Amino acid sequence: MEYRGRAQFGDGDRAVEAVVRIGDLEDVDWSGSVVPLSTLPRGEVSVTLLDGGPYNAWRGSAVLVRKSDERVQLLGHLPFSPPVGG
Repeated sequence: MEYRGRAQFGDGDRAVEAVVRIGDLEDVDWSGSVVPLSTLPRGEVSVTLLDGGPYNAWRGSAVLVRKSDERVQLLGHLPFSPPVGG
């Protein structure tokens, strides 16, 4: 299932929100892209989906890779899963 919407990167005071596009978030080897922000963390980070609907609050993790053309690619590390009790 494709996901286009808001996501939170990281946790706590350093968390950053951005718009993402993920081709198939139910795929164990998921990948996607994010609108680049200078405040995005580097390396591996937790990713929480924020828009309502069936995938609200699902979490996974990704490695953020900055491309030479200013794009930021998400390489899924941990698959997305629903919140506990969700």
